[in-house]
Amino acid sequence: MSFNISLSGLSAMQKALDVTSNNIANVATTGFKASRAEFADVYTTSVMSNSRTTVGSGVQTAVISQQFAQGSIESTNNTLDLAISGEGFFVLNAEDSQENIYTRAGNFEIDENGNVITSSGYYLQVYDVNEDGTVKSMSLDSTRNLVIPAKAGSVHVSGFNPQSGDPCQGRFSNPDLQDYLQHESECQQYCYIKFESKF
Repeated sequence: MSFNISLSGLSAMQKALDVTSNNIANVATTGFKASRAEFADVYTTSVMSNSRTTVGSGVQTAVISQQFAQGSIESTNNTLDLAISGEGFFVLNAEDSQENIYTRAGNFEIDENGNVITSSGYYLQVYDVNEDGTVKSMSLDSTRNLVIPAKAGSVHVSGFNPQSGDPCQGRFSNPDLQDYLQHESECQQYCYIKFESKF
């Protein structure tokens, strides 16, 4: 009996080491959430036993739980590397699938059709919005693939400097990201910028 109790302890500690090893192995995995091994006592009971004098039968792994504490956010050179601060998940969907997938990993890329996808090919889902920017529906059934157009049509850029109150504005035809960045640098420093796209 004592031998089996000791073996259960060794088995539990091996499980704890396995969990720790997995956490260390995934230290550079984007969006990875560490796990923790949680244990519970094992009791042997019978009709003739006295609960006040019954010796436990060892330990067992109750659950391997994920820890959803906020991780560190690092800057990268990829404009599609996103991070969530606080609670929440990115919603993904496989092609021709009605089932959503949830992740904290925000390392996205663009496919040949302009869809924002993961390295595994899952599509990032977003809500449709009205012309004033309000969300049409908050239902997950109403989400769609996020598509980045090659050109944005005619875009009016406006803003203001919160320190001086002076306006900064401009208009571009068929702009790309470089146009945005160039105009923003030409605006007065620390301008709040508002983009209004018209296709």
